[in-house]
Amino acid sequence: QIPQYGNAVSIISGVIIIVLLVFITIKKYYAANPAMFGFILFLILTIFTSSLARVDVGFLSRYNIFATLLIICFSISIIGIYSQKINRSHILIFTLLSLGFNLYSFKYNIDDMKKMKEILTEGAVLANVGDYSLLVYPDSASVKTLVLAGIQNNIYKLPDFSLKTFAANDININSKTVTSDVSNTYNNFVNNDRYVYMNGWVNSDKKPIGKNSKIYAVFRSDKNLHVLNTTTMRRKELNEKNKQSITDNTSYSLALIKKDMGVAPGVYDLGFYIERGDGTYSYIYTDEEINF
Repeated sequence: QIPQYGNAVSIISGVIIIVLLVFITIKKYYAANPAMFGFILFLILTIFTSSLARVDVGFLSRYNIFATLLIICFSISIIGIYSQKINRSHILIFTLLSLGFNLYSFKYNIDDMKKMKEILTEGAVLANVGDYSLLVYPDSASVKTLVLAGIQNNIYKLPDFSLKTFAANDININSKTVTSDVSNTYNNFVNNDRYVYMNGWVNSDKKPIGKNSKIYAVFRSDKNLHVLNTTTMRRKELNEKNKQSITDNTSYSLALIKKDMGVAPGVYDLGFYIERGDGTYSYIYTDEEINF
């Protein structure tokens, strides 16, 4: 039986690692390059011990470095063993495989990279007004100390943000009508003289909000209308709890510094526009008013 956190890729990878280790041992690679052989053993032991202690988070990026180094070391060892038989065609094939692996890896991780950029942008926005709660690695206090030290020593400065940083210029909702099929729930909502920070999720009782949906925050006054991107994430844990319901749950978050946004002064109604990705949409307004 496959363990709860096991999958075909990880199991096959483990078998391949053992086979390669046995192979280079039979070929007495430990005698030809004891340093590389020792490093391979070190990486394998590190991976095995980490998998026992950190089985639930083994696929996080900070653990992927061990597998990446192991692939590199095994590649070097195979080249060393067959160095006399390698010709240009082998080098070309190896180069193409390497390029293919890196291109696939980039494509596979691009969404996570975009998500991390959005999260770090929100953290930097709040850090500009003294709130480091979203910058949590290794912890908020340490991040604050490092950032302030960098600013004081002219090493680092938090970036400035304007409305165009968040503006969804390709979304035109002037002709859209407000719908009533979505409700909004806040996890956090802060609206003071300095900044706006909100996160929560929207629920649909009629049609699920699927994984291809995108949530936009809408700020509307008598004279102006601004549509802004939010950081969006499917609420998988809530979806699991609502298996009997057609309601899917999609979360959002957004942080803005009011004085830096360049928004025309006035009172703005806060709304949300949900593009479902299939040509349909939902469009609601909340009871919140934002003063710029």
